[in-house]
Amino acid sequence: MFSMSWGSGSRRRPAGPVANVMTLVGGIALVVFMGVSIGPALSAAQGHGTRGYFVAQAESCGRHGCTWSGKFRLPDGQVTRGGVNFDGGYSGMHVGSVVPALDTGDFSGVFPRHGSDDWITDLAAGFFGIGVIGRTIWAWAKRRRGAFGGPAGSEYPSADATGSGGASSPAPMVTP
Repeated sequence: MFSMSWGSGSRRRPAGPVANVMTLVGGIALVVFMGVSIGPALSAAQGHGTRGYFVAQAESCGRHGCTWSGKFRLPDGQVTRGGVNFDGGYSGMHVGSVVPALDTGDFSGVFPRHGSDDWITDLAAGFFGIGVIGRTIWAWAKRRRGAFGGPAGSEYPSADATGSGGASSPAPMVTP
């Protein structure tokens, strides 16, 4: 039948435990990314790191803007890293541009020498990941609590409720 949804109805979403595990793994990945990225970004924001120059070699543009990749060289001309991204804006950059930069040990990029606010994005990703993890754990606990109709840790239903043929639970002990 004709649909205006452009095929979104034909995709199947994972349900139940598979979706929860995938959500939990995604949240953990965001927190790990934040943990790895925030240190170098904070160092750049404070002006710490190895001073040198970023030499632009290639620009790649996508949905969220453009990124320059190139190499990082020290003031004496020695290239210490190749294939790094420039994590900042610099108007008028073109192939061959040489821009003052800081290498703070980030796994994929160098930062502008005047500092960077990339740490804010990293921190936001980490908080989002923590929220996703918390929500997933809360949903699991809520589902488990609701399995027997009572709070978590409550006793199992009596044998009569399960239809075990009239077996009854032992009488409660009465203390004087």
